[in-house]
Amino acid sequence: KKVLMSHFDADCPLANMKTTEDLQILKKRYPEAEVVCYVNSAAALKAESTITCTSANANQIIS
Repeated sequence: KKVLMSHFDADCPLANMKTTEDLQILKKRYPEAEVVCYVNSAAALKAESTITCTSANANQIIS
């Protein structure tokens, strides 16, 4: 299998809008909240999240 990427450092700007530090602050402020993370987010952010979703299943996940 051959995988082509336009640029090795390519990323998703939307997924990079929050850092793990941002999430930790929000989790302290809202300790009972469930955290839904976008699939293209960094692994460290996913590790702090309750569940990961895609754009296709986001509505199903939060319902």
